[in-house]
Amino acid sequence: MLAYSFQGTLLVRHAREIDGLSLSIYRNLSLGISMIPLLFLANKADFLAIPQFLPLILGAGLSGAISLSLGFTAVRFLPVGISTAFGNGATVIVILFLGFIFFQESLSILQAVFVGIILGSGIVVGFQKNWMPHLDERTRLGIIIRITGSLFTGLTFFLMSKVARELNPYIAAYSWELLIGIFALVLALERSTFSKQKIKRISWSKFGKILLISSPTLLGSGGFAYAITIGPVGIASAVSVGGGMFVSMILADLWYNEKLNLKKWIIILIMAASIAGLKLAGV
Repeated sequence: MLAYSFQGTLLVRHAREIDGLSLSIYRNLSLGISMIPLLFLANKADFLAIPQFLPLILGAGLSGAISLSLGFTAVRFLPVGISTAFGNGATVIVILFLGFIFFQESLSILQAVFVGIILGSGIVVGFQKNWMPHLDERTRLGIIIRITGSLFTGLTFFLMSKVARELNPYIAAYSWELLIGIFALVLALERSTFSKQKIKRISWSKFGKILLISSPTLLGSGGFAYAITIGPVGIASAVSVGGGMFVSMILADLWYNEKLNLKKWIIILIMAASIAGLKLAGV
């Protein structure tokens, strides 16, 4: 999560210059290059097993493409800290819901309390003034986009968790990230047939910067996929999610001058603690 937070915050500058779908294409196709080392950690039998899990991997790729593009779009309307808080909170709640639907995993009283705190904190932050001069003033639209994207984020992580437990986790991570880029390309081409919005063209120099910035995903996705295979990872997940939100907020303050007032800091830290609590409680 810390690797995701670092590269995600760095990519915000590009997300505010390039539409979310186009940036998703460049980011994830570049990962098809930078994440190749993960494939050397798999053997022939692992590659031959891929067809068994193809429907799940394709589902994770499609939902990931939608999630990523909407996440990039949201930071055109919202400060990084607010967007991250909404995204992480909504994603964890979606994963809880999917666990209930598919595995009949009911909420404990403690988990229900944490969910209530996350929802309440999100509502409070959402109704505050979140606009800054460099952002689109339609902040409520940004919140809707971010929460919608989180529905797909929860789905893509849910599907990936199932795949990585049975397929080689490094192949799963590589396939997931590459397919996100391919599906983003397909969606962008479909969009261009119904609207005038084309894929944003960028220079090779900018593509190289995106590749470099995105490269920590090698650690993020590879580490996430491996962690799933070694059993309960609640404590590590709790620390990384809470720490990732904090890192994003600090970096956004330093790089984009997105200074949050004390009240928002407190609310977001409460959200981070509640998300960490859910992770510790078994989400």
